[in-house]
Amino acid sequence: MPSLHPHDTNAGHAIASGTKINDKWHLRFFSYLYSYFLANKRSIVLFLCVGTLSAAVNFSSFTLLWKLVGLNYQIALSVAYVLSVTVHFIANRCLTFQSHHIHFLLQMPRYLTMIFINYLITLGITRTVVELLHVTPYLGLLLAIGVTMNTSYLMLRYWVFPRLM
Repeated sequence: MPSLHPHDTNAGHAIASGTKINDKWHLRFFSYLYSYFLANKRSIVLFLCVGTLSAAVNFSSFTLLWKLVGLNYQIALSVAYVLSVTVHFIANRCLTFQSHHIHFLLQMPRYLTMIFINYLITLGITRTVVELLHVTPYLGLLLAIGVTMNTSYLMLRYWVFPRLM
C-alpha cells in the first residue's frame, strides 16, 4: 500500500497515477458518448425535435386548462400529458425510429408502460415542486421533461421501437 505521508516522494506518484486511471475512465466514457451520438445522430436529433413539439403541446395544453379553464393543476397536467403523449408516439413511431411497418398494437403495451413510468416521474416531480417548494407547477413540469427525455429515448430506441436485425 503506498504511503500518503507528505514527505514520502512516492505519495504524489500514487495519487497522480490514481488520477490518471480516473482520467482514462472519463475519457473512455466521453469517447463512448460521442461515438454513440455519431452513430445515432439522426434519431437523437429527430427525437429532440419531436420532444420539442410534444413539450409545446404539453405546456400550451396545461396553460389553457389550468389558467383559462380553471382546472386543478393535477387534472390539467394529466390531460396535457395525454395530449402530448399522443403526439410523441405518432411522431417518434413514424419519423424518429421509422417503426410504422410494425402494427402499432404490438408496440402499444411497451409504449404505455414507458409512458406510465414517465407519468409517475412527472407527477412526482411536479407535486414535489408545488407542495414542498411552494413554487409554480411550470417549474416542476420543466424539470420532469428534462428527466423523462432521457428515459424516453433509451426505452423507445431499445425497447419500444427496436431496430430489426
